[in-house]
Amino acid sequence: MQTLIAIAAGLKTSTLRQALQRFDGAIAALGTVGIAQLATEIFTSIAAATSNPRVVDDIRLMNERLHYARIAETTNVPAALKELRTLVKSDVADLHKNMRRRLESYHLRRIRRLAAEDESQSQS
Repeated sequence: MQTLIAIAAGLKTSTLRQALQRFDGAIAALGTVGIAQLATEIFTSIAAATSNPRVVDDIRLMNERLHYARIAETTNVPAALKELRTLVKSDVADLHKNMRRRLESYHLRRIRRLAAEDESQSQS
């Protein structure tokens, strides 16, 4: 989360908007694997906008590590698609501020979900 927030904050607004616009309208009815792949593509696109191969490699490695977790955690496909559509929406007044909030929301939801699952398993 923090890495993506820092990357997005360092980009020009026009560059960040361009990285997100390629997904405008591209988020359609996907299965759990497609949703995980799309999240990977979105985050990789943000990293690629830096033109820094090291940043792209770091995000690629994180995406590879999280791929199966993203698949497993997707229990509501329509909600996941809505979340990804919101994540890439670029026609807002303050894109950087909105992007930070969206990235935080996206990741904090996952962290809370994992914490709730851990608590549920420990009570069993």
